[in-house]
Amino acid sequence: MTDLVPWQTINLPHDACIAKPRDAKNPSGSGEGFVSGGVVYYKKTINVTEELMNKRVLLEFEGVCGTTEVILNKDLIVSLFSFD
Repeated sequence: MTDLVPWQTINLPHDACIAKPRDAKNPSGSGEGFVSGGVVYYKKTINVTEELMNKRVLLEFEGVCGTTEVILNKDLIVSLFSFD
């Protein structure tokens, strides 16, 4: 998935477009900040304590946009499309 690019440490909340160059000629227009789209990956390591083993755990994500996939232990557990 992302073995070709080293992971970068970021602080949340995070906007992946902040570091991208802006171009007034970009077809995305002003509504998208004149930034080209792309694919962004985030990963989070969660250490499961003994008390959480074999229990149901809720993972909550805020601010996901576009096509979002959540992969847990290399298994796709949800794929959704959201757009504001």
